[in-house]
Formats: sequence, structure tokens, C-alpha cells
Amino acid sequence: MHAAERLTHAALDAVQAGDWALVGLCYVERERCLATLPVDRTIAARLLALDEQVRRAAHVAQAALAEQLAESARTRRHLLQIKAVHGAADRASGFHRAA
Repeated sequence: MHAAERLTHAALDAVQAGDWALVGLCYVERERCLATLPVDRTIAARLLALDEQVRRAAHVAQAALAEQLAESARTRRHLLQIKAVHGAADRASGFHRAA
């Protein structure tokens, strides 16, 4: 297996593990490797296919992260609503919390 393929496989493993720093390092090393080692059409085609897998895995991770952020925002809004309701109820009853 070509060194660039090994690095791209490592990048795919890293993206699936969420290790974005390692993904970047793998691609930096792969760039160096491609600059110094010959690549035929077959290897280039395999690299493109692997790159597509990395891209898809990154897209899945991005979508999951976006959903987590949206859920966090919903939870925060809900907690603020609860806080506002309890604060209003405390003020109406004359209850004051000690600082």
C-alpha cells in the first residue's frame, strides 16, 4: 500500500474518532508524501475514494455536532423559562432567596 493511502486510512480512522488534529496532520503528511513519491492512476483513484469517505464521515460528525448544539440551545431556553417562572412565583409569594 502506498504511504499516501496509509495516511488517508489513518485520517479516516481519526475523523471517525473525532480526532480533528490528527486528521489535519495526516493530510499534511500525505501532501508531503505525494510531493515526493510517484502516484499512478490506480493509487490516485483509491485516494479520491478514500477522500470521499473522509468527507462523508466529517459531514456525519458535523451534522451530529449541529444537532447536539441545537439540543443544548433548546435545553438552555427551557432552563431559562423555568428560572423565569420560578423567579416570578418567588416574587409573587414574597419569598426571597439568600445570596
